[in-house]
Amino acid sequence: MKFVPAGTDGVLFSIWDTRVKDFQAFVDATNYDATSGMQSMQSKGWQKEGNNWKIPGFTQTADDPVVGVSGNDGDAFCQWLTKKEQAEGKLGPDQKYRLPTNNEWSTAVGSGTYPWGDDYPPPAGTGNFAGNEAQDDNWWKGRATIDEYNDSFPRTSPVGSFPPNAYGLYDMGGNVLQWCTALWTLRGSSWSVAKPKELVSSSSWQVDPDYRRDDFGFRVVLAVASQKSGAPPKSADTTTTNAPPIAPERTAPTVTLAGDQARAVVVIKGDNAEGTGFLVKTADGAMVVTNQHVIANNPNIKIFTNTGQRVTLLSLKGATDRDLAMFAIKDDGYSYLPLASDVSTAAQTGDEVVTPGNSEGGDVVLNTGGKVLGIGPQKIEFDNPVYHGNSGGPVIHTKSGQVLGVVSEGEKVDLEDDLDKSSFASRNSAIGGSMRYFGLRIDTVPKWEALDWQQFQNETAFLDAFDKRNRCLDSYLNTPNDNKPRSEER
Repeated sequence: MKFVPAGTDGVLFSIWDTRVKDFQAFVDATNYDATSGMQSMQSKGWQKEGNNWKIPGFTQTADDPVVGVSGNDGDAFCQWLTKKEQAEGKLGPDQKYRLPTNNEWSTAVGSGTYPWGDDYPPPAGTGNFAGNEAQDDNWWKGRATIDEYNDSFPRTSPVGSFPPNAYGLYDMGGNVLQWCTALWTLRGSSWSVAKPKELVSSSSWQVDPDYRRDDFGFRVVLAVASQKSGAPPKSADTTTTNAPPIAPERTAPTVTLAGDQARAVVVIKGDNAEGTGFLVKTADGAMVVTNQHVIANNPNIKIFTNTGQRVTLLSLKGATDRDLAMFAIKDDGYSYLPLASDVSTAAQTGDEVVTPGNSEGGDVVLNTGGKVLGIGPQKIEFDNPVYHGNSGGPVIHTKSGQVLGVVSEGEKVDLEDDLDKSSFASRNSAIGGSMRYFGLRIDTVPKWEALDWQQFQNETAFLDAFDKRNRCLDSYLNTPNDNKPRSEER
């Protein structure tokens, strides 16, 4: 693997994508398993066919880019390589391999409309895209190809098969889509791509970091000391062509909260679950907003600010038509978030939002950035990745600082359904990953009612137990068993 400067100070880019033989060395050394769940292109779309990075369903050489790898697989590879070369004395303790960020990749691809320039279609010999060579028996019939373009590679091609860009980087367009970290986006294009809007340099697709597909790969970068003040590490081969001026930095969604905003997000802890909430001021006084499901069947609730101060709870009320709750609290001079009085006019589709939350119940508030995908009468949809423990957290409008909603649920896209699967695979879809995320609006709640805490706990504990019993009964009745009477198999 060779590394060169690519426009970002202190970061060297691998000149090509991680190859099959590179990933094989990692697996051989660690017994890492990346062989499950890969989606492969078939005549009816991307499907799970039991293929994996070792046997992707088409022929590869050791110098082809590894495919069928997730963002987390790429991250694991980088961690292994860092530890290996630090132990060998090739890297210093403050140097490491990692996936590029979205901004770093945007700079490295150059400032042209496409990786090769400003005109479409790509000139002959530009890269490995979906030309007419790709249409074989497994080609998805509804997927476009580039007329009169033929690169001779129906699927992947060995790295370095086509000319590099001005930084000396190969396949910044074509061959495989490349994982970028932070917001878990895929950049570039692949052997499966033909449409102009999918080939533009700015094309970005946010995806669940566990997702594996036969046109997903990754490129490694090496974070080193600033090249303005120090030499690169011994393992970095920095031979390169003359690099062009740094392209204008492209703005990525901010995930940094102002101090007052960060102090207004709280962690909620109970005997059975943890979640998130946030502090607001209403006409009725100081409040903590969260979801009812965060506090349901969850005795001994405690709420803490990010400085560790415990919030004193006074009373509780819930929305009559949706999963929202508000605790009235003692006002101890906290920071508070402003609520949007009318979300429909305060924000619009495409606006950037931040969703801070107690991800995975780690007692640390993490901020994830993204955009609004849609606004409905009760819900808003966004593409920020969220995790267990984020429920109850605010959806903060980056531009105005106002809260648009409360993080409430994630819904998995049904990839077993032909319509959903086709829509998911379309690059025109607003849904960029296998999950959809929703927040509940506060501004359209028709009524809030007072809740007795002990009664609320008793009722939700009963409902939770009732739900579990019904799930067990349903599983029993719907699981075939030759020992059960025939009348029970319904």
